[in-house]
Amino acid sequence: MSASPPVEGGLLRDEDWRPFDGEICRVVEFRPMAGRVEGTEVKSSSGSLPYAAIEIESRILDEPTTGFITNKLDFRHLWEAFNVRGVAENEEVLVIWNKSHLRRGTRWLARTMPGLVVWICRKPAYELINDPTFQPELDGLERHRAYSPIAEYKPDVFDL
Repeated sequence: MSASPPVEGGLLRDEDWRPFDGEICRVVEFRPMAGRVEGTEVKSSSGSLPYAAIEIESRILDEPTTGFITNKLDFRHLWEAFNVRGVAENEEVLVIWNKSHLRRGTRWLARTMPGLVVWICRKPAYELINDPTFQPELDGLERHRAYSPIAEYKPDVFDL
């Protein structure tokens, strides 16, 4: 299955991200743009620029694409993963766009709600999740443990 990015410049609006709902993507790069974290607050140097951009790989894309981060909580979770906890050489960051799992009472505010679950996993979790022929000797619970997140940042508005 292959798709082109919905927007030439990348994934900006919920409509652009919607084809990725539930899809596990690998973050190749995290680039803060207008966003930063000061103490416990997310700040922005611009009202018109996204907080950050992430370069993502997905099995539904022919090549990596840019996803723009416009929600404060999504930005905070990525900031915490990359800049507070940090990502070791033998780890990778995976994200799942998941607005279809918003709690019932929050769905009517979907445009303002966070959309990402952020995982830090041991490499090669992305391949283990997306390719059943990758390391076939890992089976069942052993395979699940190999790709399970070491750290997870999940908005509390999701029913997951």
